[in-house]
Amino acid sequence: MQIDDLKKLPINDDELYFDYDLKKLNWFNIGGKTKVFFKAKSLTGLVNFLKTFKKRGKIFVLGAGSNVLISDDDFNGVVIKLGKNFQNLSILNENLIIAGCGISQKKLSEFSRENSLTGMEFMSCIPGSVGGGI
Repeated sequence: MQIDDLKKLPINDDELYFDYDLKKLNWFNIGGKTKVFFKAKSLTGLVNFLKTFKKRGKIFVLGAGSNVLISDDDFNGVVIKLGKNFQNLSILNENLIIAGCGISQKKLSEFSRENSLTGMEFMSCIPGSVGGGI
């Protein structure tokens, strides 16, 4: 994988690292390094990164890291983690919730209860993010 173009990528609030240690990004504190680590803090930043990357190698999107085992071998690809702007919660109408993929399942369950909506109770004790749960 060529990473020269990624090194030239204008990074605003996003974070871009090379040879990044993945141990602290999962609940088991295991794993090797990834060639490229990108933490997207906005949808625009994510889109710009993906346009620059253009499918030149493997991509792995990491959620909360609660249900993933990361190999001690180095990952020759890109690991993407979505920042706080992907953790939105809102009500579209009286019975429809819009949830970002980065929000925890527990927070979604609590938000549902606080807004008198049912059906999300089972998520209250599941670790991980909504995106990972899907």
